[in-house]
Amino acid sequence: MKKILLLIIFISSNTYSQCDWNSFFPFQAGNSKFDIARIKSTNPTVTDTEDNYGMRDAIDKINNGKKKYEYLKDSVYINVINLRFIKNDCFRGTDNSIQITLSDDKLHKGTVELHYDDYYTMKKQYDEILELVPQEYSYTKPFEITNRKTKEKIGEGIWYLTKALPDEGDKINRIGISYSFDFKMVWDKEKREYYRTNEIEAYTIEIDFADLRQSKLTGQGY
Repeated sequence: MKKILLLIIFISSNTYSQCDWNSFFPFQAGNSKFDIARIKSTNPTVTDTEDNYGMRDAIDKINNGKKKYEYLKDSVYINVINLRFIKNDCFRGTDNSIQITLSDDKLHKGTVELHYDDYYTMKKQYDEILELVPQEYSYTKPFEITNRKTKEKIGEGIWYLTKALPDEGDKINRIGISYSFDFKMVWDKEKREYYRTNEIEAYTIEIDFADLRQSKLTGQGY
């Protein structure tokens, strides 16, 4: 029995040792729609988001197209692509989602959400992901996540930057990794609105990637 248990632990440890940053964010700034399609076609862990309600095409139509930015006094073609991980041995959670955004056919933003039922599993994975951040993002800055309405803290994370302080004219280039508690939402019939209880339903790790160096967009809106 001991030998079997040790073998399972060894296999599990060895599997995760093969995980890298691409296991959780297999994209790069500047990727085109064609590049994303190729990644989806060749990477067995990345696929389209589920279309349970037959709304995917309608959502794509709303999300994609020319968008005017007042500060630019110009329009930019925005393409939002929604994906998910499947059969990803590096991911230990229950559910996930990936959303990447391209401006004029160049990826400038991406968000990965990883969901968990158990705090310790989530926190262990969070700490492991921190170790996988590309080396060029060597400067860190901690931040907190708060509920916009109540101003209560619901999570925390770290910004990873390529410089301690940006130079004048530098465009945003950073990675944010955070975790938060998902508190249960309950419908108030009298006020006809949802409110958050103190009951924790799940835990979420979020990876936020932004690199505007190849985009017209700036920190004024992207």
